Amino acid sequence: MMESITHFEGEKFVGRTTFSPALLHGAVAVAASRVDGVVRLKSDFGFAFKNLFRRGYSRQGLVIRPVGYNIIVIEICVVVKYGQSANDISYRIQEAALDTARNKNLTDKVIRRVDVKICGVEMPKEPLLAEAK
Repeated sequence: MMESITHFEGEKFVGRTTFSPALLHGAVAVAASRVDGVVRLKSDFGFAFKNLFRRGYSRQGLVIRPVGYNIIVIEICVVVKYGQSANDISYRIQEAALDTARNKNLTDKVIRRVDVKICGVEMPKEPLLAEAK
């Protein structure tokens, strides 16, 4: 199903822009992966299975699904660097996703929420100080 945004100047219809939902998905995925502390987006088995039978657009670590007329929910699953604050990273991912979707005019749908799941933590390559002693 294609996304569509209708353009008006005052009351006058100017035109319509239509694009693939993959565009919104890709832009949100890039925005989330650029947040400091995020290593990558990742689907874990539970995340993938939960969204297997739902309507919506899903790819590695990110699902955009409709939950009502003109309303969507964005679900993002990420791997973060060791030592990062889960609350801080989650908040920054939510802000990046909302900012990208709204300010880049990639959807005219209402975004009910952005759910962030931390699917893993990437440990540092060198041993931690406590382990080195």
